Amino acid sequence: EIASCLVGSEMCIRDSAIAARIPFIDKEKELHNTTDCHALQYGWVWNIPLWSRIGTGYCYSSKFTTDELAEKEFRKHLAKSDVKRAEEAEFFKIDIRHGKRKRAWVKNVVGIGLSYGFLEPLESTGLLTTHENALRLLATLEKRNGLVKRTEIEGYNLAVDQDIESMKGFIAMHYFLSERKDSSYWKYLTEEIEFPEMYDMIVRSPRLYQEFVYGTSSYNSWGSLDGLLYIAAGMGLRPLGTTECNYRIRDGFVNAKALEESYNKHIHYKKQVLKHVEKMPSTFEFLRDNVYKSI
Repeated sequence: EIASCLVGSEMCIRDSAIAARIPFIDKEKELHNTTDCHALQYGWVWNIPLWSRIGTGYCYSSKFTTDELAEKEFRKHLAKSDVKRAEEAEFFKIDIRHGKRKRAWVKNVVGIGLSYGFLEPLESTGLLTTHENALRLLATLEKRNGLVKRTEIEGYNLAVDQDIESMKGFIAMHYFLSERKDSSYWKYLTEEIEFPEMYDMIVRSPRLYQEFVYGTSSYNSWGSLDGLLYIAAGMGLRPLGTTECNYRIRDGFVNAKALEESYNKHIHYKKQVLKHVEKMPSTFEFLRDNVYKSI
């Protein structure tokens, strides 16, 4: 039997969600190829355009708001694009259970993806853990041509545990580095919550970016960790402040000409990409002409 106990996480306080399936108002404009996330006062909203409808929902914390107030806030958010659609939307409640099993592999049963652990919908960690857990299991079984002893099992358990812990830290970055302060929820996340591992990553790092890239621990061991750079940058963090950057350029520690060349190359590349994108069909046009021709 697989271990039944779930080990919770301090940062997983978004324990509720209300979701809805809403119709398109302007399908050609609203159907795009990305999942949008918008932060609200007590959590965040996902927006996923499908061919026949839009899937959307509000993931929030019941510790800071009620279901009724969350629904009111969600309808207000939906009304920004269409008031009638927001008023007519039918919601269903989802109780979110966070955590991970003590051990993913017990005897002859292996928990893969969501059967092993769940953080929250943000960043689609459920899809990623399913994919990576399956590949890791395959690699483990092939190491000794199918021979499985305690070493293989515990090695797998340690590896998948480190994977999900690193994802926990990545997701936590979205919240703890937020600049929002418009509700008790965001103030708690950015000023009050106790999460020592995250503060070790941020406060004790002489250079935030460098530690994310080169540091290794169970909380930042995932792959190249390049994604953390984008989250940090989006929260206003930079590897160097303006004063130190200017100092390094002035004293020759940084090659100003090389920086300018890199910047110009980036601008040129960006223009080329945008020029190419302009000639491509929209997501709606591509799906209409290549996937849903008969619909």
